[in-house]
Amino acid sequence: TSMVRFAKASDSAEEGETVEVQILRSGDTSSDVRAEGSRVGGDADSTDYRILDRQVRFTPGQTSTSARVQILEDTRGEAEKYLILGLSSSDATVAGGAGARFRLTLAENYGAERLELLGGRADQHVAH
Repeated sequence: TSMVRFAKASDSAEEGETVEVQILRSGDTSSDVRAEGSRVGGDADSTDYRILDRQVRFTPGQTSTSARVQILEDTRGEAEKYLILGLSSSDATVAGGAGARFRLTLAENYGAERLELLGGRADQHVAH
């Protein structure tokens, strides 16, 4: 029997970035295995991210693949948000514990964009 799990428990990314979430397979690697990633928690909503690869496929002998998550940009200044992904598979066992979930922290980049628009640098003060 194959087992699938996330390679690490967490990561972070800024708006506008695309994150590669690594998924590992162990055990029997002699056949095709499909796994699906989906949102299972967090305070980020569909306006904050897009899961580009909901389903991944492991070919025979393949032990690693990745799914991409795009962090969407906005113009609102917000607090950091997070997204929790879970795995499911009808072809393999999903690991328990830390490998079963992946937490992605979505960092806000609005402050840096505002400095660029004002023509300032982080170490300059803008007079009003």
